[in-house]
Amino acid sequence: MFLKDALTFSADGKTLVKCDESYEGKVVVPSSMSELGLSPSSTLARILSVIIPNKVTTIGKDAFRNCDKITSIVLPDSITLIEENAFWGCSSLRSINIPNKVQKIDSFAFDDCSKLESIDIPSSVKEIGMYAFSDCSGIRRINVDRGNRNYCSEDGVLYSKDKSILYKVPPCFEKFTIPSSVSRLDYNAFSDGCKLTTMVIPANVVDIESGGVFDDCKDIKGFVVDKSNPVYRDINGALCSKDGKDLIRVPEGFETFKMPDCILTIKEEAFWGCEKLTEIEISKNVMKIETEVFAETNGNRRFVVAEDNPCFCEKNGAICSKDGKTLLHVPIGLETFTVPDGIVYINADSNDSQSNAFESNEKLTSVTIPSSVIQIGEYTFMDCEKLVELHMKHQTPLEAFDEKSDLDVAKVTLFVPRGSEGAYRAHPFYSQFAKIVGE
Repeated sequence: MFLKDALTFSADGKTLVKCDESYEGKVVVPSSMSELGLSPSSTLARILSVIIPNKVTTIGKDAFRNCDKITSIVLPDSITLIEENAFWGCSSLRSINIPNKVQKIDSFAFDDCSKLESIDIPSSVKEIGMYAFSDCSGIRRINVDRGNRNYCSEDGVLYSKDKSILYKVPPCFEKFTIPSSVSRLDYNAFSDGCKLTTMVIPANVVDIESGGVFDDCKDIKGFVVDKSNPVYRDINGALCSKDGKDLIRVPEGFETFKMPDCILTIKEEAFWGCEKLTEIEISKNVMKIETEVFAETNGNRRFVVAEDNPCFCEKNGAICSKDGKTLLHVPIGLETFTVPDGIVYINADSNDSQSNAFESNEKLTSVTIPSSVIQIGEYTFMDCEKLVELHMKHQTPLEAFDEKSDLDVAKVTLFVPRGSEGAYRAHPFYSQFAKIVGE
């Protein structure tokens, strides 16, 4: 590698690897480069604008990720590929030209470009990756060149060429009717905060990728499914499978929700973003809870599980296995939580629930683990960014504490029984905690 001004290049001078984190202002990319691929570790928050020469053909993975001060980027006509996460987090970027030679816009390419107001897709684009325009809350319209053979647009909405797939409705829309040609709703079709208050699913829609299709649609007060739809139905305002066995999506605008007794499976992201629910009920016949079901339910302070449910029970307001030995889901709205006595496993594998017990709890600061616990599984504390206290009641260090639990031990104070501090400090895992304190 070699340096030129504030830029670091590969040895052949063709790839820009990173920009000096202290650099501020305009970046002019040398004409010798053919690929722009900034490493994710580079800090580019000070860059305001970028000029790219006509020899560059690829905008590499993470190239401008989190360059949140950039207001303008001019892409040359030579660009053929925009890779994954290329402009992720360019939250000040107001406009961008996609050249007429670009064939692929990869997944998350423009994720979180919140100030982009419009996107023009040229005729050359053959593939648009999953969530390519996710979290682009400012988009008012997407325009596709009429000569494109794979995609089309109508009134600012992105479709497949034959309009059988609905890819993206701009989040500013307050009214929208799904056309009769549409049979599938893609992953990102309505997410990012659409302003619709009622989501009408016509009879022709038979494939909804996941509950995530409706992420951040906080104004939706109910789903209404055409009674002749062969795949879906609405029950109590929620989106369910036709047979009523799968709960697919609960509207984020709900303040209360009565889960039907016919539900057997709660599907992935079913309750995502239901921040107004302070209590979530698990009805008596639920046998399976899939991943990320309760993500972003920041108002929930308690689960209520039907006493005659054969697979789950409730302890301290959390969902546990029926035998009371495995802790599965803790309410995301809690600031502190004491794991109930008698719990043996936290986040252990379960056929009934795919869980990370404390995942994405943005409020949680303190957790107490009783001595009955013999295993803490991986990803238990994923994204618990405010967790600073862990109280362990074990006299000797618990060996089955998975180092992949995603606990940021360097900022957590570990409280242990008085007299056992030495054993914990001598342990290769527990010695990594910020502090070890006897209590």
